[in-house]
Amino acid sequence: MATAPMNEAMLQNPRLRATYRVQLNSSFTFDDASAQLSYFDALGVSHLYSSPFLKARAGSTHGYDITDHNSFNPEVGDEHSFAALTDALAGHGMGLIPDFVPNHMGIGKADNNWWLDVLEWGQASPYAPYFDIDWQQATAPVRGKLLLPFLGDIYGTVLEAGELQLRCDPSQGSFAVHYHEHLYPIGPRHYAGILATVIAVSPALAPREELQALAQQFRTLGISGASAARQQQLRRQATQLKARLAALLEQHPQLLQAIEHGLQQYNGVPGRGASFIHLHRLLQRQTYRLAYWRVAADEINYRRFFDINDLAGICVEREAVFEDVHRLMLKLLAAGRIDGLRIDHVDGLYDPAGYCRKLQRAAMAVSANSAQPLYLLMEKILADHERPRPDWPVAGTTGYEALNHINRLFLPPATLAALERFYLRFSSQESFDEVLTRAKRQVIEHVLASEIQVLANRFSRLAETSWHTRDFTLAAIHSALTEIVVYFPVYRTYTTAAGPDPADRRDIDWAVGLARRNNSLINPALFEFLRGILSTDLARPRSGFNRNEVLRIAMKFQQYTGPVMAKSLEDTAFYRYFPLLSLNEVGGDPRRVDSSMAGFHHFIADRAEHWPHAMVTTGTHDSKRGEDVRARLNALARVPREWELAVRRWTRLNRSKLRVLDEQQVPSRNEQYFLYQTLVGSWPAAWSDGGKPDDDGLAHYRERISSYMLKSLREAKLNSSWLHPDEAYESAVTGFVDQLLHTPDTPFALELGEFAQGLAPLGVVNSLGQTTLKFTLPGVPDIYQGTELWDLHLVDPDNRGQVDYQLRTRLLREISAQATHDPAGLVSELSATWSDARIKLYIIWRLLDLRRRRAELFKSASYHPLEVTGADGNTVCAFARSQGGSQIVTVVACAATVTAGGRYPFGQDYAGAVLLGEYGSGGLRDVLTGIRFRPEGAAGSLPLAALLARLPVAVLETD
Repeated sequence: MATAPMNEAMLQNPRLRATYRVQLNSSFTFDDASAQLSYFDALGVSHLYSSPFLKARAGSTHGYDITDHNSFNPEVGDEHSFAALTDALAGHGMGLIPDFVPNHMGIGKADNNWWLDVLEWGQASPYAPYFDIDWQQATAPVRGKLLLPFLGDIYGTVLEAGELQLRCDPSQGSFAVHYHEHLYPIGPRHYAGILATVIAVSPALAPREELQALAQQFRTLGISGASAARQQQLRRQATQLKARLAALLEQHPQLLQAIEHGLQQYNGVPGRGASFIHLHRLLQRQTYRLAYWRVAADEINYRRFFDINDLAGICVEREAVFEDVHRLMLKLLAAGRIDGLRIDHVDGLYDPAGYCRKLQRAAMAVSANSAQPLYLLMEKILADHERPRPDWPVAGTTGYEALNHINRLFLPPATLAALERFYLRFSSQESFDEVLTRAKRQVIEHVLASEIQVLANRFSRLAETSWHTRDFTLAAIHSALTEIVVYFPVYRTYTTAAGPDPADRRDIDWAVGLARRNNSLINPALFEFLRGILSTDLARPRSGFNRNEVLRIAMKFQQYTGPVMAKSLEDTAFYRYFPLLSLNEVGGDPRRVDSSMAGFHHFIADRAEHWPHAMVTTGTHDSKRGEDVRARLNALARVPREWELAVRRWTRLNRSKLRVLDEQQVPSRNEQYFLYQTLVGSWPAAWSDGGKPDDDGLAHYRERISSYMLKSLREAKLNSSWLHPDEAYESAVTGFVDQLLHTPDTPFALELGEFAQGLAPLGVVNSLGQTTLKFTLPGVPDIYQGTELWDLHLVDPDNRGQVDYQLRTRLLREISAQATHDPAGLVSELSATWSDARIKLYIIWRLLDLRRRRAELFKSASYHPLEVTGADGNTVCAFARSQGGSQIVTVVACAATVTAGGRYPFGQDYAGAVLLGEYGSGGLRDVLTGIRFRPEGAAGSLPLAALLARLPVAVLETD
């Protein structure tokens, strides 16, 4: 398959204009989505972009904990309701792009048949290669076994409390140990001892001879050293023997009572430790080892999704796994039920590029139009210096990098520097580089320690194969690997058998170079050995090392750096260092504050040329805070002095509400700063426009903020953590929040409301600007559910609640009716009543209508930055999208101002500034206000003061 054309127009689904992300779960099903299609169509989107809808863990609100890739999630709907949804979408001329999870599965309970089979048969299970398990773990107790860290306490404590119960399933003729919702199958060979115990305690049992015969036959099911063919034969025999036991239980009702009586010999008596010896010995003989959940950080031997024990990595690079995982999705593609896929966590895959190529081949093989590649989006976080790989057969990313470039447009570097200086003085925080480095070490040593130990073992085994490297000890290798990961500048590299591309080699050399320079006590030759593996240079002929093993280790290493970066940057450092929280977004970096207009245009032009059909987003289900929270926080950069004075005043005002724990004031000054930003950013719009909180509304808001502060404390991992929550500290922080927001009339609540009332309108103009950019820049704009109105939510689960579509439908109907008569007057009205968010909904609806009417232009139009001359012209983002004689011009004021009490509160005063361009002889019409403009003079200039008189944005369409 040729790779060059894959990133061009053929990767664009012909119907795709804009997407609307919906979170499917028991509270919003296929049927619920079907019921809202008229609204989505009226809004103007062409596709629903859904969360995963395959069978997931019961009660899952997100769908990423898939337990069966070939079944629909019954809580979301069945095959018939899915067909009804896709038929209804087709009836509206719309389509569906689902989120797909090829990297991991939900495990650990009793609902993943592949996983349960591995527990029952160990390495002999045909599904053992499906999961990324290191059966050669160096720690002796785990070697050859699968560590299961799902116990709520120390193994012995759980055992002696009687929480582990051996039970019989009479319908299956099987035995398993139950632990709350978890199930641990007993290997069939060990049924023999269980049945012998049953016979011993019930000697007069009627089917005694049959049970003895069964016990003897179960005893022959040992698989150690058996060939693959023999293993299959033993599995068949086990199935037959279980069926015979189930038949005996059905024929002899008293047999089940006898078995349950016999199982009491295993299940013991709580408080009498010796009574559990038989159960302990039975568990010791299984292919798994039960353990306290905290053990996972040190000894787990299966690859997890980040540090989540009940999400296990799967080996989708294996052909059988790929086929089993994609069977249903390819069936839906073949039937024309879906129009593309969003690939979740592509960096978790062993070979992301190879996976995407394989998926394209499989999709095109089943597609009615075999010449049309599948529209593929990859969830991928890029460092600032990174670009998507041009040879990947994908349409692009889900848009984190676009989000952050748009966000930075509204942040002037000079005032950002002032905010940072104040923050560092106030919090006594160290630099972000130091914060991130410290966070990485902590994550490697305490959160993902078992994974790096597995890697170190593999590197060590390879080192042992050469007399030149055999003296590199396991401990030294572990230390050197840790240092390289700490200094890794990207989430991961993508080295394959073809070797690293220049970008990969650059990043590997950077990390190894820094690690070597900063660790003079580690043998430099060891760093060179590790560099040789990571770059696959040691896979070359005559290197003395096994080529396949070098490649395998290098590619396994690549699956580790991503989780470390994610857990240390997004889920730790972002909760420790925050001069301005709006910069701490997925894919963002508080150190990257270059907001030059030229830099933005360069980024967009490059994206338009190479990835014209990638997604453009301003908010996702993974966002750290809602898009309008960020927009309002960005407004703090317009009032740095006012912000500093407010924080100092609030700190004094609330000093008496602090608690002292271990001679430390709680919350810390850093945590107070985090809280104050959060409150200012998320203070409800109605309360920021002269309204006063009611008691119930304030109580709900207080609960949201308290929950969010708990999560932030645990993510920061300084004074509490998910592994070791400090209840006293957490209680002191939530108590602080309760006192601040106890009633609407507390001195702090009144001051907060007053400050928010001044800041929120600035946030509104930022929001309208970023919204306009999203819907007019090259790419496919996406709306996260509900965010067509103000999105003042925080990180999940706060941003995954129910959406009031009845309200949105009514508002859209009213707006669309009014817009036909006097759009300019409507804009004035909506601006004056901004707190109800109709102004945002109106702009989205208008721009989506434009994209519907001018679909061909938006698919293939060129992108040209436009020059703005005059005062403050460098704070205006202006560009044209052109195709033939048609043109769309976007103008966004990025330096927010608000006219207090004016007729047009969001109009921008750019007196003397003009927009230059070539607009032809005809006029232009503002899509938002309906006002027509005619270029002035030979240069074809347009006065900015007129364009932006009513709104901080304008979108002009050639007549």
